[in-house]
Amino acid sequence: MSSSMRNSRENWNEWPVFSRESSKAAAVDEQVMTGADNSEKIEPDTAIKNDASSQEKIYPSGCKFLLITLGIMAAVLVVALDNYIISTAIPRLATDFKSINLTGWYSSFYFLTIMAFQPAHGQTFTFFSVKWELLISILWLEVGSIISAVAPNSIAFIFGRLICGAAAGGIWCGTLTLVTNVVPPAKRYLYVPLVTSMYGVSSAAGPLLGGLFTDSKLTWRFCFWLNLPISFVAFLLIVFFLEPPELSELGKSLTIKQKIIRIDFLGTLLLIAAFTCFFSQLNGVAPHTRGLIPSSLHLSPGSASRPRDNSHSGIAKLHSLTVPSLSTFHLYGHSDTDLIICLSTFSPYLGIPRLHQEFSPYVMTLLLSPMASGAYITTYGHYIPIMYIGACLAVVGSGMLSTLTITSSQAQYVGYQVIVALGAGTVQQIAFTAVPLALPPADVATASALVSFCNSLGPVVALIAGNILFTNLFGSKLAEIPGLSGKITGSEIKGLVDIGTLVTAQYVAGVK
Repeated sequence: MSSSMRNSRENWNEWPVFSRESSKAAAVDEQVMTGADNSEKIEPDTAIKNDASSQEKIYPSGCKFLLITLGIMAAVLVVALDNYIISTAIPRLATDFKSINLTGWYSSFYFLTIMAFQPAHGQTFTFFSVKWELLISILWLEVGSIISAVAPNSIAFIFGRLICGAAAGGIWCGTLTLVTNVVPPAKRYLYVPLVTSMYGVSSAAGPLLGGLFTDSKLTWRFCFWLNLPISFVAFLLIVFFLEPPELSELGKSLTIKQKIIRIDFLGTLLLIAAFTCFFSQLNGVAPHTRGLIPSSLHLSPGSASRPRDNSHSGIAKLHSLTVPSLSTFHLYGHSDTDLIICLSTFSPYLGIPRLHQEFSPYVMTLLLSPMASGAYITTYGHYIPIMYIGACLAVVGSGMLSTLTITSSQAQYVGYQVIVALGAGTVQQIAFTAVPLALPPADVATASALVSFCNSLGPVVALIAGNILFTNLFGSKLAEIPGLSGKITGSEIKGLVDIGTLVTAQYVAGVK
């Protein structure tokens, strides 16, 4: 047996049996995760002190706690619904706007701006009131939703998605930061899955609602008008019932001008520009774009080279941020891509009712598995085994999903989805609860922003890559069908809904 395997088994055996002190368990898990020696060990006593100081806070209770929770859940629901409701509307969008080569941007640009604005949101939540920054983000999301709803073309629609994504980044980071002020540490492993279960609800209801709206007189535009009443409810509940959390010491000591100077707006813009150049080149959005990839390589270091505020440099030394951030990058990337690509690909051929029936196991498993893993972690105090098992299941299940066709059996549809959703769902929320427990309250906003950054970066990369692969493969396969002259490129395919018009009737089944 190798020394690394022996050390792994020794670390596994060193995990203590059930402990209600979840902060202590999280500290031990952090040591296991990083393989740190005794000199680098995070002392459990330190974590317990942080936990004890948290217990001195007065947390909301009763009806007030319920209304605050409903407000936070409504805010998360809007962010999640804005993600999933578009999946079954993408074929109609591609047809109406006559630009299938831009369909990858409809979802990925939303994730791109969520990702790019996370560092800036983390800084604003450190310097300013979390409550009021969250409320401003909700208002901006309503503005972006209105622009998307009235968009006359793809460019205007993508611009609306950009604003929605920037606002959604603030909502997501803000709600995660507020968790530390709403519930004590011992209950967070159950509370966070409860709040983020809105992602499961949205992944279940979103595609169905999107398909129903798209096929009705309301059209796909109502998918974005729907955001307005939900976000309005979230705004009212938060503004009236949530007490503004106390500002950090750094936030109290700086003037407004000093705070604004320390927010890295330039890095955010450079990050968006770098990814836009890179993916525009890969996606072939515009002709004569050979210089975009070199441009993106020049812009990317610029987004990280600006002098930063060193007041929170201590959190960079915590190894606990590395693995949770990487796990959210990979798992959110492939789970969101699995669902969105499958729904947008199969919806024109299966129809909305059958599509909802075929993919409901994925959604239900993704909804329930975070709660199950949260209950396990609350009981036994450790999240490392769940992360290992969940990651393995997600990888295997995702590979199985790639073999699905419209002729696959019901057992294949259900079985493959349950495997990948069980793996992804059990791990998805762990980082957002494990990281705050290992950090002092002053660093929670910055750390949550870092994890959220990786959480949003995964879908950005995966959705664009998946769309490029799908468009190129689809075009090359169509070119092999008799009756189609020449090679069909992604830019020549105008829409998925009316794809059957490209070929004669006898070949439509083959295209499907």
